[in-house]
Amino acid sequence: MAGTKDKKPTRDRILEKAIEVFALKGYESTNLTDISSALNLTRRPLYYYFTDKYGLYCAAYEKWELEFASEMERILSETRPVMETYREIITFCISSYRSYAPNFFVGICTIPVLDELRKRYYSLEADIFRKEVELTRAAMDRGELKKNCDPAKLVSILFSINDGLRTGLEREGTGIDPRDLDELITIQLSGIEYHWSTVS
Repeated sequence: MAGTKDKKPTRDRILEKAIEVFALKGYESTNLTDISSALNLTRRPLYYYFTDKYGLYCAAYEKWELEFASEMERILSETRPVMETYREIITFCISSYRSYAPNFFVGICTIPVLDELRKRYYSLEADIFRKEVELTRAAMDRGELKKNCDPAKLVSILFSINDGLRTGLEREGTGIDPRDLDELITIQLSGIEYHWSTVS
């Protein structure tokens, strides 16, 4: 299998390794030598394909953004009970962010050079929030959720569940095992089902 990996285009190999290093060290603490050394390359191919560290980080971010947005679009467009969709959203979001944990996104909101990516990140988040609210309203119209449900509040709770579980899984010493994720999501969603679901 090592031979297969070696046949990947150099640009793809650099990008994959960059994501690993940025995820481990964060933007500020990473330098191009970290990535080139890990690939047993000189820095020249990194400059050729990505110009500089910022260009490489932007390419890594764009890879995440494209994959994340595409998968969320797929999840949100499928027709099924809303509680199943909520479960898949949370499962996917946690899995996606864990691939970039613990430090890939550290600094995206505070490092001035990353300001454009910060805007894109929050724009994507706002778009997903809006689509989840629409999904929730549609579930209310179908009678899956009670009429007294506040769609924006429910989606805010889903975001909080996602953030809480992700943080718990990333923090050492909590005793939370990633293999228990499905059960943990079930426990969290049971509160939403109790308060707002019409389906028993």
